[in-house]
Amino acid sequence: ALPKSFQRRFSASVAFLERLERLCHNVSQVENLRAQPCYVRFMAKWNLAIYFQIRFQEIACQLESAITQPSQRSKGDVFFLSCHEALWAALHRCWDEDVFLAPLSHRFWKLTLQLLARHRGWLQQYTARSGVGEETSSGHEAGDGEDGGGCDASVDLANPQGPVLFVMLHCDVLNIASKLGSLLTDTVEPRLQQTGFAQLQLLKEGLDECSQLLTSLAPSISGRLVSDVAKACCVQLKMVPDIPRLYRRTNREVPSKPSSYVPQILSPLATLRHLGRQNVNLNWDPAWTESVLEEVTKQYMTVTKDVLVSVKKMEDSLKRLKRARDRTPLPEGAASDDDKIRLQLYIDVEHFGIKMEELGTPKSKVPSYGALMEIVEAARNSPGL
Repeated sequence: ALPKSFQRRFSASVAFLERLERLCHNVSQVENLRAQPCYVRFMAKWNLAIYFQIRFQEIACQLESAITQPSQRSKGDVFFLSCHEALWAALHRCWDEDVFLAPLSHRFWKLTLQLLARHRGWLQQYTARSGVGEETSSGHEAGDGEDGGGCDASVDLANPQGPVLFVMLHCDVLNIASKLGSLLTDTVEPRLQQTGFAQLQLLKEGLDECSQLLTSLAPSISGRLVSDVAKACCVQLKMVPDIPRLYRRTNREVPSKPSSYVPQILSPLATLRHLGRQNVNLNWDPAWTESVLEEVTKQYMTVTKDVLVSVKKMEDSLKRLKRARDRTPLPEGAASDDDKIRLQLYIDVEHFGIKMEELGTPKSKVPSYGALMEIVEAARNSPGL
């Protein structure tokens, strides 16, 4: 029940016995000493299995406790999140001078690998969980054209959630993977050299494999990050189907500026990109920006197509009704409600492209944007299509 005292006394006893063994003149005498009944009885009094179980529970529980609170920030400056700080501390704890015992070296090495495997398994499950943080309300009514854009200043780095958390997870995972080599050379090797263990290459290969397995999680974390940011951005696209309502039988003027929802679409992405630029260690991958923009643009195209199809159906229906009741044509040069709707969609998509370029991504790097622009341009120029 007192592992610290046990470790200290066992180490002192073994050191004393080693000094006795050094007084022997050859290996045969050392073997005879170790075969003495009093020597055997003395060593049998030390229950190393129980000691290891206590240390196992102590070290493993610290990691288990940390991964139940994945968003808790690290107190140090090496990692962003406490779950990774706890893993790194647990790995070192196995080999600390006041914990490690040479006869248990194989067990502490196994525990090292188990800690890495447990962390990796947890991270796989956590990343695979579906859902995204609370979506922000859509805010302004579409069609006003007032710029309500800008980054969301409410992101709390002290208590990261959603996409910010996944950025930190991504950075920490790559950080740990890169440090496993130094764990072996600086921490594990010095302890094992005391035991006479010489097959260090096998251990290196084992940690290299662990490093590769950790690194292989980075794409799935990136995918979850991109998915969550894209979902947050697409919340604003719920305003696109409302555009026809704003122009149908309202006698509004011909639109000349984008709807107010457009500057808001990419605000979640702009916020994260801004954080990445302001925090040197919070590496924001430009590929994430392009992936998010592609996902959002695809969704924008789907919604826009649906609106244009709906507008065309309504337009045809109203034309038939008008022909049946009143054959008076529109004044020459006057824009119909449907023309205004199509023009508003075109202006919105055009401004969306401008907001993309403000994030440092050329429109040419987002394949779906060209297709989206073609759709709204064709609808504006050829309403009858």
